[in-house]
Amino acid sequence: LFTDLANPTSNHIYQAIGYRPVCDYTLYRFDPI
Repeated sequence: LFTDLANPTSNHIYQAIGYRPVCDYTLYRFDPI
């Protein structure tokens, strides 16, 4: 499940029902030249 870290409301709800952070995720995309 991916959440918007800037949205405290949804993050609070997910934590209240038992979801816990597992890791950070970064996506890098390189387009061909």
